[in-house]
Amino acid sequence: MSLIERMKEINDQRKQEDFEKDRKYQPSSKSTNIYKDVWEKAFERYKSQDSRPGFQMTLFSHFRHKFTLYPALAEFKQELEDEKSENSEQIMIKWLKDEEKLKNNEHSFRNYLIDELQKEFPNDDKWNKLSKHHIKFYTGIVYRGTPEHPSYVFQNGFKDTQKMNDVRYYIPLTGSGHIGVSTSKDIRIALNYTRGAVGYMGFTAGRGYLYKINLRSSNGIDLDTMGGSSKREVNVIGGISREDVMGIVNAKGEITHANPNYKPARLSEKTDNIPEALKKSFRKM
Repeated sequence: MSLIERMKEINDQRKQEDFEKDRKYQPSSKSTNIYKDVWEKAFERYKSQDSRPGFQMTLFSHFRHKFTLYPALAEFKQELEDEKSENSEQIMIKWLKDEEKLKNNEHSFRNYLIDELQKEFPNDDKWNKLSKHHIKFYTGIVYRGTPEHPSYVFQNGFKDTQKMNDVRYYIPLTGSGHIGVSTSKDIRIALNYTRGAVGYMGFTAGRGYLYKINLRSSNGIDLDTMGGSSKREVNVIGGISREDVMGIVNAKGEITHANPNYKPARLSEKTDNIPEALKKSFRKM
């Protein structure tokens, strides 16, 4: 038996043991306390090893996590049930800040819980600030300096040639620097990439083009406000539609060559629901 087969066998045995333990656990009936209901939803997703949009589940993830009601979770749940509903938010915050009891890995219960809190309260940024990556999305005007010719860009938009199904490749802490379609909010920074434009693997392509883009899809990661970029960067997952490319501009931002396929009336897909934005971003790939 190979090592991989043995690991899978051990994992299956552990799942069966966890199943026997969890048969004794029954979700509470829907309560009047929304935080208790959110906790229940998060636990059901965690227990079933549900996928998290934008975060790929690996074999190592299956072995790292218990996916069951371990003692710290039972204590957390009991504290929510014992307290009055007006104190539940503070209990949530206290536990989410305790990374000893609630580990901060991508498929730990803690991050399933933050997913559900972000879905329930999409306009409340404090839950996003408690997440591991504090992901933000951007819609609006950005610029891209590139050697890509307008005859191609106006017809096809910008393509993400090295697509990955995990958002961690698109943010600076774990990204390679080549994943995604890089843009900038600052025209002066984007302009630098048209002067002796540097292409893939450092190939110098000569003078390039400066594109103005009205980014309206929900797949642009705002590295600028996340504090991970000195280039005021918005890194776009999957690519940019030709309908969002306004045209080629000069250094003053004036359009010198309009894109006939630009759609000014297209509505913005901006959302503050981070899990939903991730789901949309990777569904398009």
